[in-house]
Order: sequence, then structure tokens, then C-alpha cells
Amino acid sequence: MRDIPERQRSIRAVLNPLWDGLTDEVREVFQRTSIFWGGFTRAAFEAVTGGSLRSLSLLVDKSLVRHDDDGRYRMHELLAQYAWEQLKKSPEDVQATRRRHARFFARFLEDQLADLMGDRPRSAQAAINVEVENVRAAWRTMAELHMAQEIRQSASSMWFYFLDSYLVVEGMELFEQALALLEEAGGDDADARFCRGGAGASGDRSSRSTAHARKARRPSTRAWPS
Repeated sequence: MRDIPERQRSIRAVLNPLWDGLTDEVREVFQRTSIFWGGFTRAAFEAVTGGSLRSLSLLVDKSLVRHDDDGRYRMHELLAQYAWEQLKKSPEDVQATRRRHARFFARFLEDQLADLMGDRPRSAQAAINVEVENVRAAWRTMAELHMAQEIRQSASSMWFYFLDSYLVVEGMELFEQALALLEEAGGDDADARFCRGGAGASGDRSSRSTAHARKARRPSTRAWPS
């Protein structure tokens, strides 16, 4: 695992035989499922891992994923760490899985825009709250992998969501990342101005929420490769 302390070495010793007993199909979707943060839906699983309801059910049956009462699926962090280590053995699959994850959540954010700007902003904010850990990870992927189209696709929803939440400082930082990407990639001036405006508007409201925003960014031992 990442920094392999004694306890995690012991856990890996337990999980290795389980991994060895999985079929190639289940191994593939299991390791790709480590891309999710804070749980996931069936639709996200199928779009991001390429798995099916059958393969998702196999993961549940083998206690690699649990299906909670709220309808979401979740993987224990220790299992996610192990699965991530397996996924990292194929850098091409890591990048492809990250891209699919980013594209899925860019579309998800785009789908919330009408409600954020319309009569149901609280409903949209609640939907994003559920997926906010995935949204953070997806936006980071968009910036790191120079996915300018997906940034443009999701930027408006990001702006409205973070501006009206107590995560303003984080929103400012995320827009600054996007701005750097768009300028590097030669994005059009309108996109750059929008991201610059998002960072500035977020900054105007940052002083009252700095502590809350930093507290909200929960660290994890899983991290994307450089």
C-alpha cells in the first residue's frame, strides 16, 4: 500500500488471497471502483468502471462493496487503498479510469445547473453535497489531465455551488487551478475570464469561511499519481 505500516502489511496479507481468487472481470471492476470518493451510484459505477449490475452485485456478494440504506454503494477505505494499489499497476488504466470519472461528474454538475440558477437551488446543492468528494476529485483530474472541455462543461455549476456554500476558499482554489489550465491550453478568453471571475468572486467571500473550508477537505491516503 502507499506507506506500508505494519497494520497495512497485515491487511494486505489478508487481502492477497482474496484478490487471487477473483475472476479477471471482478478484479477489473474492483480496482477501478477505488476511483470513487464518498460512495457512488449504480449509474456512476457502470459509466466509470465499465461494469454491469451483475459485476456490481458480485462485489457486494463478496463484501468488497456494501449497498447502504440510502441506495449508494461504498467501499471501505482499506479495501479502496488495496484496490488502488492494484489499479496503479496499469498506469494506462489509471488515467483512463480517472478520465471517465471526471467526464461522468462533469455531466452530473452540468445537469444541476438549471436548478442552481432556477427555482430549486437547495435541491441542486443537496445533490452536489452527496457527491462533493467525487466532484473535488473529478475537478482535480480535469485540471491535472488538461480536460478543458469538461472544465467548461462544469464550471458554472461549480461557481454557483461553492459561492453559495461554506466552501468558498476551496472554490477559489479550484477556479484558480482551472484558470491556469485554460491559459496553458490556450482556451478562449471568455472561458478564462469566467474562471478568473469565479476565483475573484469566491475570494471576496473567503474570509468568513476559511477555517470551515479547510476543515472540509478531508485528507486520505489515496492520492493520484504525479
